[in-house]
Amino acid sequence: LNGFESNGPGLQYKVSWRQKDGDDEWTSVVVANVSKYIVSGTPTFVPYLIKVQALNDVGFAPEPAAVMGHSGEDLPMVAPGNVRVNVVNSTLAEVHWDPVPLKSVRGHLQGYRV
Repeated sequence: LNGFESNGPGLQYKVSWRQKDGDDEWTSVVVANVSKYIVSGTPTFVPYLIKVQALNDVGFAPEPAAVMGHSGEDLPMVAPGNVRVNVVNSTLAEVHWDPVPLKSVRGHLQGYRV
């Protein structure tokens, strides 16, 4: 909410979430005086549906649309394999490797550090 919209007494937010591909009910918490909420105890990098709804002493804002997010990421479960180095000269070397399997990447693979 912008400053003009957040002027009612008792402003709070209802934060709701559930796994995207599950049959679970929505889990919700009402928070006040914060602009973020951290959900813990979730499995690694699983898609979730998330809703944030404003409310105040007068009542609830309209029901928001759900957006998709993911639970926290973690390091890949395996390292790249078959690492090979070809020394070209005193200032140049080529490094090759087999990428980690996509099933082992618990998040968004951002790159490899050589």
